[in-house]
Order: sequence, then C-alpha cells, then structure tokens
Amino acid sequence: MDLSLFPFRPHVLLLWILSISSVFLPEFSLVGQAKAQKDPALDLYFSANALYNRGLYPLAVDEFRAFLNKNGNHPKAPAANLGLGLCLLQSGKPAEAEPIFAKVANNREILALAPVHNLRGNCLLSLGKYADAQKAFSATISGDKKPANLADAYAGLVEALYNQGKWDQVVK
Repeated sequence: MDLSLFPFRPHVLLLWILSISSVFLPEFSLVGQAKAQKDPALDLYFSANALYNRGLYPLAVDEFRAFLNKNGNHPKAPAANLGLGLCLLQSGKPAEAEPIFAKVANNREILALAPVHNLRGNCLLSLGKYADAQKAFSATISGDKKPANLADAYAGLVEALYNQGKWDQVVK
C-alpha cells in the first residue's frame, strides 16, 4: 500500500492524542487549565436562583439572604441582591425591595442585566413616594438606550408626575 496517498501529518496526530488524553487525564488538558476549584458559596446562590425560577419567591428570599449574609463580598453578591429584590417585589413587598434596588442601582454589571431604576421606581410608586419615583425613572431616561426600558420609564414617570399634580409636565 502506497502511503503517499495518505500524507502523514504529525501535528494532526499530536492534537488528536492531546484531545483524547484531556478526556482521560484532565490535568493534561489541551487548553492547559487545571480543574477549577468548586466554590461552595455558589451552591446556595444557584439554589436561590432555582427557587426564583420556579416561582417559589419566599423560599428564594431566604436563600438569597443566607447567601448574602455568608458571602457579602462574593463576586455574585450584586446579582444575588438583584435576585433578592426581584423576589421581594414578586412577593408583594415593595417596601423591602426598594432599598435593595437602591443598593444595586449604580452597579454597571447589574444595570446591563435589568432596568433597576425602573424596578425601584415601581416600588416607590406603590409606596406613594412619587417624587422619589420621578427621580428613579428619570435616571433610566437619562442613562438607558433600550427602547423597552425607556417606554417603561416614561410610563412610570408620567404616573409619578400625575400623582404629584404636575399637569404641565405630564402633557409634555
């Protein structure tokens, strides 16, 4: 059999061997990364997220609070605060949710995920704090470019202005 028809490529063979070896011997991974250490704090965080996703808000509140009490400086703490605020809002507790949204309102990572100022504004509207709600919705209007967030902010702003009796601004 003439092997010249099947040119031997040693680099292909080497890559194939390395990829197979990384399956059986992870410490010799092709990308050279050691196996990541498991973060036990994330178990609590992911548990809280799972409860939130199932609509079990009171249970998720307990899990998020437990995570934050034990791991207040964890990289996932801002996301856990957002989850806690959303759970409290869904549980009909806007008075408890509002300070949490205020806490994460200036976090750029969280602002990219959720319209926190709008959530805070809705809490303030339900609490009858219309002037503060106006400020929260105005923060979204001045800083957000997403049409859906802006539409929600303008609707909330009009409601806040209306409830303050600022008719001339409502008409604008």
